[in-house]
Amino acid sequence: MAAPKKNNRKKRYWIRRISNIFFWCLFLAVLSGGVVLWQSGKYIEYLTAAENKLIEYSARGGFLVKNVYVSGNIHVSEKEILQKLGLVKDKPLFAVSLTEAKERLETIGWVKEANISRQLPGTLHIIINERMPSAIWQYKGVVNLIDADGEIIISGSAKGYDKLPIIVGEDANVHAKLLFDILSIDDELFKSVSSIIRVGGRRWNVRLSNGIEIKLPEENYDKAWQNLINLNKEKRLLDRKIKLVDLRVSGKMFVEPIEDKSTEN
Repeated sequence: MAAPKKNNRKKRYWIRRISNIFFWCLFLAVLSGGVVLWQSGKYIEYLTAAENKLIEYSARGGFLVKNVYVSGNIHVSEKEILQKLGLVKDKPLFAVSLTEAKERLETIGWVKEANISRQLPGTLHIIINERMPSAIWQYKGVVNLIDADGEIIISGSAKGYDKLPIIVGEDANVHAKLLFDILSIDDELFKSVSSIIRVGGRRWNVRLSNGIEIKLPEENYDKAWQNLINLNKEKRLLDRKIKLVDLRVSGKMFVEPIEDKSTEN
C-alpha cells in the first residue's frame, strides 16, 4: 500500500527538476537575447520603441494633459513655464518626462528648484522655488542680478533692484555667499553697504553708503569684520569723519580721517 505514495514523491521530484530546468533555460535565453541586442546596438532602440508604444496606448486610454497647476512662482510667469516644457493641452501625459521637465525649468534664472508630479488621469502639478535677489554683480561692464549663492538670476539688467549691494570682480559672485554670511552678522551695518570689490581674487574692499571704504584682510576677515562691529558699537567709529578703515594687518586697525579743508590757508 506504500507504493503509490512513493511514486507520487518521485513525480513531484521530477516535476520540480523539470520546472527548474525550464526556468533556467528560459532565463538564459532571455539573458542571451538581451546580450545580443546590447551588442548589436539595438537594445536602446527596442526599449525606446516599447516606451513609445506604452505612451501611445496610455494616450488612447485617456491619459492626456488636461490640467496644469503651477504654484510658488512670483517672477517667472506660468506662460514661460509652459513654453519651456512645450506643454499643450491633450499631450500624452506619460510623454512628459518628469526628470527632463525639472532640468528644463531649473535653467530659468529665477528658478532655484522645480518639482513636477503627475496626478492621473490628466493633471500635472508644478511647484516652483524661486531665487531671492541678494546683490548686483558687475564684471567687464556686464550687470547681473544674483542670489546669495552667486547664481545669476538675470544677466544684463538689474532694473528695480538698485538698493542691493554691488559686488565687482571676476570671481566675486562665486565667493559672495560666504562674504554675505559674514557681513550680515550686524544687520544694521550690512544695510549700509553700497558696494564690495574683489581685489586680485584674494580679498575684499567694502564701501559704505556714507563713503567710508573698509579694506578687509585676505585671511580671517570674519574676525576683522567682527572687531569692526564691536568697535563701532562702542565708539560709533563709522559715524565719524573718516574715509578709510584698513584691517589688512592682523590685530591692527588703521583709520584715515577726512581732511578738513576749512583749516587750509
